[in-house]
Amino acid sequence: MMQLKYKLFIGGAALATCMSVGSLQARSVTPSVKLEIAAGAVQELTISGTVRVADSGAPVIGANVQVVGFSAAITEDDGTFSLKLPSPTAKITINAPGYQEKIVFAKTGESNLEIWLYEEDYNPIRQEAVLFNEKQSVLSQVAAVQTVDLGKYRWKTTSNDNTAQFLQGKIAGLNVVRNSGTTNTGANLSLRGINSFYGTSKPLLVVDGVLYDDEDYSAELLANYRESGLANIDVKDIDNITVLKDGSALYGAKGSNGVIFITTARAKELATRIDFLATTGFNNKPKNLPVMDSRGYRNYLSELLSTQGLGADSIARLPYYKLDAENTERYSYMNETDWQSEVMDHSINQNYYLKVAGGDNIAQYALSAGYTNDRGVLQYDDLTRYNMRLNGDLTLSEKFTMQSNLSFSYNRHHIRNQGVDSYSSPLYQALVKSPFLAPYGFDEQGNMSPVFADVDVFNQSNPAVLVSENTIGQNQSYRFVGNLHFNYQFNERYALRTIAGLVYDKGRENFFLPELGVFSEDQPTAEIRNEAGVQNRKLFGLFNETYFSANNTFGTDHRLSNRVGFRVQQRNAEYDYGLAFNTANDNYVNVTGGSNLLRQIRGGFGNANWMNTYMSHEYAYKERYMVRWDAALDGSSRFGNEARHGALKLGKDAFALNTALHAAWMVSAEDFFRTDVINLLKLRASYGVSGNDDIGDYAARTYYISQNFLGVQGLIRGNIGNPALQWERAFKTNLGLDLSLAKERVNVSLDIYNHRFKDMITYQALSAQTGMDLAFTNGAAMRNNGLDLNITGRLINKPNLKWDMGLQLAAYRNKVLTLPGGAFETTYYGARMITEEGGAANQFYGLQTYGVFATARDAANTGLSRRLTDGSLLPFEAGDVHFVDQNGDNIIDEKDRVVIGNPNPDWFGSLHTTLRYKRFSMHALFTYSLGNDVYNATRHRLENVSSYHNQSIAVNYRWKEEGQQTNIPRANWGDPLNNAEFSDRWIEDGSYLRLRTINFGYHVPVNRDILKSFDAFLTVNNLFTVSKYLGYDPEFSANSSIYSQGIDIGMTPQFRTIQVGIKAGF
Repeated sequence: MMQLKYKLFIGGAALATCMSVGSLQARSVTPSVKLEIAAGAVQELTISGTVRVADSGAPVIGANVQVVGFSAAITEDDGTFSLKLPSPTAKITINAPGYQEKIVFAKTGESNLEIWLYEEDYNPIRQEAVLFNEKQSVLSQVAAVQTVDLGKYRWKTTSNDNTAQFLQGKIAGLNVVRNSGTTNTGANLSLRGINSFYGTSKPLLVVDGVLYDDEDYSAELLANYRESGLANIDVKDIDNITVLKDGSALYGAKGSNGVIFITTARAKELATRIDFLATTGFNNKPKNLPVMDSRGYRNYLSELLSTQGLGADSIARLPYYKLDAENTERYSYMNETDWQSEVMDHSINQNYYLKVAGGDNIAQYALSAGYTNDRGVLQYDDLTRYNMRLNGDLTLSEKFTMQSNLSFSYNRHHIRNQGVDSYSSPLYQALVKSPFLAPYGFDEQGNMSPVFADVDVFNQSNPAVLVSENTIGQNQSYRFVGNLHFNYQFNERYALRTIAGLVYDKGRENFFLPELGVFSEDQPTAEIRNEAGVQNRKLFGLFNETYFSANNTFGTDHRLSNRVGFRVQQRNAEYDYGLAFNTANDNYVNVTGGSNLLRQIRGGFGNANWMNTYMSHEYAYKERYMVRWDAALDGSSRFGNEARHGALKLGKDAFALNTALHAAWMVSAEDFFRTDVINLLKLRASYGVSGNDDIGDYAARTYYISQNFLGVQGLIRGNIGNPALQWERAFKTNLGLDLSLAKERVNVSLDIYNHRFKDMITYQALSAQTGMDLAFTNGAAMRNNGLDLNITGRLINKPNLKWDMGLQLAAYRNKVLTLPGGAFETTYYGARMITEEGGAANQFYGLQTYGVFATARDAANTGLSRRLTDGSLLPFEAGDVHFVDQNGDNIIDEKDRVVIGNPNPDWFGSLHTTLRYKRFSMHALFTYSLGNDVYNATRHRLENVSSYHNQSIAVNYRWKEEGQQTNIPRANWGDPLNNAEFSDRWIEDGSYLRLRTINFGYHVPVNRDILKSFDAFLTVNNLFTVSKYLGYDPEFSANSSIYSQGIDIGMTPQFRTIQVGIKAGF
């Protein structure tokens, strides 16, 4: 493979060199032709104009006006200029410090131009993008590109907003769903819908030109806790974020989900600049879910106990009902405990950040350091982070330059288990714990003990123990990322560049669950008292990209850019963990203290190598007509040797061949396009083939795993490899439009796309003789159709008052086209999803309901029943749920399941507004999601009316007597008729509108001899949310799998944060 890589690179370089030589030959002839024409008939063309500030009309003095490579002029004191033109319709570029670059096109017969400049980053169509290590204008792009306006947010983000979460609402079509309210967790990112069944739908991350790994390679030792690699990049350290939505073929088998380019901060001027930021904030505990109080719970419990066959006298004699003096334990059952407030509370956060940048003509640097402490709202959710970054630029010679990007981050995080159905999840236990119990024990006189209460009579853990120092949950990690860029500029046209990158990430996770107060499920061979665990993980990766670029112009009309190069990545990940049970007592919290017979030691690793050889050729004629062709050839250790579709076979290896063609037309540059209403109109179109190599490191090969059998560790076969397994292929079509109106007061970007996915990975059922249940195979197909819309407008444009508004709107429709093995179902925390041809990929699949039977006659008239495990039928009665019998056989079972919801939103996006008055500023960002269904797994547990768990207050309205009209079924121990089965009872509308962020700022006037700038600000996150959802929070994402989306498993909810801060510049 390495030999092939070099052959492809040398061949591509030779091709680019031949094209360059041809360019030189052409250029050697051109001047004589020009001179001959100039001496003859060609008349010198000039154009005049005035450059003004858009808000006041004042002239811009000293602006640079030029036709690149031909002529240039500087505006006078009155903003006027005179410029020579090579043609009557030449492209003119205007630059001035503090203003956004402007590009206009002259028109035949036009002698005077009126040019209006806006402040930097105003028009998103004209913003600077950084793609493939090159700075380019969004306007010059032939692909669907959008950048993030960092200026409004960067210095005012709260301590609990990391880079992954920061992207929410910033890019049209990028759906960012925050994992939870736990500190240091990230978000689930998907661009333009669902792109894979079992692979990732996350866009490729490229930070400073190097592929960035955001995956968590550890085992889930602490339930539902996932660390985000992007959280290690401080938003304040970022200069540019550019998202490439359709032009991802250059990254081959890693590019089908789009690409997010992140460029970190560099020195912008030679003078030393010091910026210091300090913030502190208040985290507001979320509102409690309404659960039963002691009185309501006792009434419910008595009904439940009666269904076990207990009479009224037997119930009255139970210790939690017999509360007279004869019961020495009565004080333990005479409480009214708000368990949610025992595990959640208000907290504070703080952040300090220092950045020093500067240099000289030889070397520039940008050094930053930060400290963050955020306590979250769940007790013992406490994050401490230290991060440091050093970026440098070094001029080694006139032609040879070097760039370095080095960063280090350290996290120490105290955390707890999360999710429903967990005896060690403090939030879940707080919801289901009996309210008449207390966190601490009592003596016979009713005095509260300082000792925690033990596991209760209902086998429920004590939530207060789970958020105490008796329970341990800790994650420590550090990550070093470094890369060096070497650039050799042969001349203004030809350059050779190489990038070498390294990442090293190491983490340690440990936990301890004590015997006192925490329920433990016994193992088949032993009774479990306490449990400890420890895990070590590491990630090591190397990356290199080397490419040759040639940028040529032929006269003033033709521009040709070529690039050929290769990329290589090697990634090694490993995790090892040990579990121990039954240490001598709760003072021994390490795995070494556990029973040798019960100890478990496990682990895993993943190694992957990737090689990508590519070339890109872009041609522009008069900067009006632009076309680009990209091609890439990928090899990967993940690919099977027998891969066939879209593959190029070289020797024994199969290589992925991907390509894309992009075209754009600057309609507003045409001579016939003359209107004052439309200032800019550009049309774009593209078609490309790219891939997704997230198919598993070893799924194409057979491997073995370790297993413990009666204390003896051995190896067993782990899978059946599929040598024909290959990357998933994406065929993308995109039509786009960029439009500016009314002197660019209104700017619109619209993209309509059709994405078809082939050779998608699915599971294939295996026969019992193999000893395996499933194997990976290709063959499925899917389609996404959708649109992205980004509108920005300036409603008021005065020197001292500016008001901007913007809307980002996106929609996609997902449809499964082909499933070779037929429809398949997946389950997650009680939810059932179906993926079938003709429908979306992950629709909720369960029973439909028609209320609750009010009378025995109503139930009997339907004739409905359940089939029990012994084959007998049990009829429904009054107070049971009326399920819809879809097939008419009078038996409610799996044959009656239908699609009952879709977690994919109909529309999602954001609204934003900015108001600036003199030195005051206000910015607000609203995010929304409309039409998505969610499964409330928490409410499912709180309204099942069949266990000792505390219930929601809705259960106060459960069916109790003949003729009662209600939607809550009767209390019935064990739920023999399965009234709580997954059905549309638990599906809710997850639509919401949230004021995600609002910040107020004041730019303080300062003595510039001491300070360059001083700003004070107030930021509020999650000020309010409008939603019909009955859970804590309508936004959640347990993990990146599409089969966990829209499922609320009871993780820590998001919360309101109020933060104040200052920023000083020296």
